[in-house]
Amino acid sequence: MATRIEARRQPSPEDFAMWPDGSWAQLEDIWRGDYAWKSDDYEVIGYDDERRLREVGITDDPDWR
Repeated sequence: MATRIEARRQPSPEDFAMWPDGSWAQLEDIWRGDYAWKSDDYEVIGYDDERRLREVGITDDPDWR
């Protein structure tokens, strides 16, 4: 039986970060340091979680892919 940590999916560079102010970026850009000026208070949304990406409006942005 897998523990809770083992069952958790590891973040992918293609996942999205969504800040409380509604701005977003892909994790690869954050990890590269492009958003060092932003807080680390963001929600990670899997790149394959299209339901959640639609809910927060990321899929409405023409640059999301």
